[in-house]
Amino acid sequence: MEIRDGLSTSFSHDTWTDMGCLSDLIGAGGSIEVGIRATATVASAVARRKKTHRVEIYNMIEAVLENQKSKMSDAADVPLWKQKEETFRPQFSTKRTWSLIR
Repeated sequence: MEIRDGLSTSFSHDTWTDMGCLSDLIGAGGSIEVGIRATATVASAVARRKKTHRVEIYNMIEAVLENQKSKMSDAADVPLWKQKEETFRPQFSTKRTWSLIR
């Protein structure tokens, strides 16, 4: 995902950071530990107050949120589709998706 306003991107379930999908990284209880609901959007996660945690991965997530806060805009988020191993584009291609999953 390319985050712009963060309103249509799930904090826990979409891959919007370099760390990947956060629910895979920190588990179901991790978002509670960070202080963010599992159903939260990136916009609502960025709007909350920053906390300091005992667990380093949670502090890394706080740093990502702080960095994202300065990048927010009024435009809608852009979903990106995997084209090759490390290449993502806003256009969906059935042919390329089929090649990736075979």
